[in-house]
Amino acid sequence: MTKPAKNAGSSGDHRSGLREGEIAVELPAKFDASLYFIGRIRTPWKTRDECPKNSRESEEVCTIELDSRWAAGLQGLETVSHVLVLYWMDKARRDLVLQSPRHYAEQRGTFALRSPVRPNPIAAAVTRLKRIEGNRLFVVGLDCMDGTPLLDLKPYFASTDSINWQMPHHVVERTMDALNLQGKALKGAKVLILAWPTRRTSTICRESPSIRLIELFRERGAQVSYHDPYCPKMKEMRHQPKYMLEMESVPLETAKEADVVVIATDHDCIDYQQLVRDAKLVIDTRNATRNVTFGRDKVHTA
Repeated sequence: MTKPAKNAGSSGDHRSGLREGEIAVELPAKFDASLYFIGRIRTPWKTRDECPKNSRESEEVCTIELDSRWAAGLQGLETVSHVLVLYWMDKARRDLVLQSPRHYAEQRGTFALRSPVRPNPIAAAVTRLKRIEGNRLFVVGLDCMDGTPLLDLKPYFASTDSINWQMPHHVVERTMDALNLQGKALKGAKVLILAWPTRRTSTICRESPSIRLIELFRERGAQVSYHDPYCPKMKEMRHQPKYMLEMESVPLETAKEADVVVIATDHDCIDYQQLVRDAKLVIDTRNATRNVTFGRDKVHTA
């Protein structure tokens, strides 16, 4: 049974707080499953209005406090650069099927929105892992209220979890345009790719979009090298061109010799201000140079 809202409603029924045009339904009489809250998320935001609209709007370092009984489950997570965080928006209502978001001109179904209001108010965010101390994780990229219950943590790999097949082509085109502005051609140019969107380890280099970048740059006649402190040597991977097996990470200082440096991922251990000082041209695909003040004219985003 559905009940469309004529107005915000009054307290005392399940329609209270609805906006014009929103529809609420009767919830099932019982739950189908149970779950465990495995910790709490600590953020600077005490109310819903204080929270960022999405996880990319804030650079605040938030703390994930894992229940001590699950602490051993963090072993190995320090090797990744990003963590997928699943959390329970416990303040959200759960009975809406049609919503009227303020930023849309018309109503939209709950499953066509990222709103926390849904039958099971589960939220997900890909966060940048800063460090782990005991049972606490310090991350960037959350948008929830302080004290939000934690459901799960999973390693995030851009190479398998991110689907953006056109991005490598876009990056190459942006690089060509930027070089042309300097009166240079991509053919014969020295391109330094920095770095692999991978695990933070010297022994595992998973397949990544950077491989496609190397292929596209080489197809256009560029001389390609890469730098990554966590992947000193290429490992054999499916469908990998044989020449890549001979590639090894070059020192970051070679940025001075490159015609262009392409930032394919952002590692915390890299001094981006110094990188921009040394480089002739930078293509930033990760907004890694957002805090750089010197040499901004060298930086092009992609």
